[in-house]
Amino acid sequence: MVTTVETGETAAVVEKLVAGGKGLVRIDGKVMLVDGGIPGERVIVRPRAKHRGVQHATVTTVLESADARVPPLCPRYGQCGGCQLQHLDYAAQLVHKEAMLRDALTRIGKLPESELAPIVPSPSPLGYRSHVRWRVFQQKGQFRLGFNEAHSHRGVETAVCPLISEAMRHIAQEVEERLAPYRTLPVNLTSVELRASPMGTALLNFEGEATSSRYGRQFLDLFQGIARVVGASLELEHSLVDSTRSRRWRWEEGKTALWFPFNGLSLRVSQRAFLQANWPVYEAIGQTLIQWIGEGERRRILELYAGSGALGLSLARRGALVTLVEPNPWALADARKSAAIGHIGRCRFRCASAETFLSSIASDEYDLVMVDPPRGGLAPHVRHELKRIRVPRLLYLSCDVATLARDIRDLRENGYDVARVQPFDMFPQTGHLETLVELTRTGHN
Repeated sequence: MVTTVETGETAAVVEKLVAGGKGLVRIDGKVMLVDGGIPGERVIVRPRAKHRGVQHATVTTVLESADARVPPLCPRYGQCGGCQLQHLDYAAQLVHKEAMLRDALTRIGKLPESELAPIVPSPSPLGYRSHVRWRVFQQKGQFRLGFNEAHSHRGVETAVCPLISEAMRHIAQEVEERLAPYRTLPVNLTSVELRASPMGTALLNFEGEATSSRYGRQFLDLFQGIARVVGASLELEHSLVDSTRSRRWRWEEGKTALWFPFNGLSLRVSQRAFLQANWPVYEAIGQTLIQWIGEGERRRILELYAGSGALGLSLARRGALVTLVEPNPWALADARKSAAIGHIGRCRFRCASAETFLSSIASDEYDLVMVDPPRGGLAPHVRHELKRIRVPRLLYLSCDVATLARDIRDLRENGYDVARVQPFDMFPQTGHLETLVELTRTGHN
């Protein structure tokens, strides 16, 4: 081991990737998580701050390079905090993500070593994102679209991010060009979200702050006539000085939703509903669910965190009786409209949180429960209620391997067995992974 006293830089070997795509090294017996390494590489690392008691660091020099190392495609890689794995070729990303998932399931989930299905790759490792949210900041007096710099809150210009399509990059450049003549704006613009459908249409959503609603419509008019953009919205917040309450204003022009094909369905997703990042991979998840559950079986299915209803409606279309539970009223309205357009019956729609709805049902009302929680995983009360209703079969779709492993450990301690695990690479070039897990009650087939 070689240490440079002046900078604290130290030579080490990267052992593995852990949740989030960071490399794990050990220096003097202590664990350090590093950005930019590949398992097996000998690197020089420079320590940064500790986070939750763990030392973090950055690779400054690669002494012995892995065969899988490739030049990053994005000139902002390493500076922008959006991607973690662009320095690995795509095949190697899949290998190390599978190892990352296996490690989390055994170390955190206490799951015995089990066979994982091969990761379903993304059809496109680049240009796959269906939506992106930029922060807005000024650089040399001009407004720019970008993301946060890694490990800071400074902006990095990334309007031409390689994870979005060429058409989306053109729209982002057009937005920047329309902002270019201005050094000040009548509103404090903080973010721009762009959503794009495979049908070739897009929506823009601007967010910011203002002291009055006087200039909202005038600001939104700046962005009329952009090719492919069929609708735009502006949402402004005014925090009252003398109160903890806040006031919000919203303007909309044109369409407020996009339509997406989903395994034979036409699915409506409005501006205020959650939109999956990688639509082709999401369709693959839907196909896997259909294969696992079976077509034409009249099962009673409860879908929690249903969003705009893509998964639940797909199953109802094939004979299941599905209750879709979603707290976002706009997303639930999307699901209702998609069901009506597709002539899909056998659906019930409930606008409620998972916690509230689970507390209201009996233990024998459903044959199967599907959950797709946010990155934080299942709240303790949701896990408690799932154990109470003792549903025979549980399908868990997760976007975070660490919280998935935590929840699996809890469910296994309370009468569930893991039947199968299928990972999907929803987020190429990043350290994130989507995973579908089937759990069954002990003693049930």
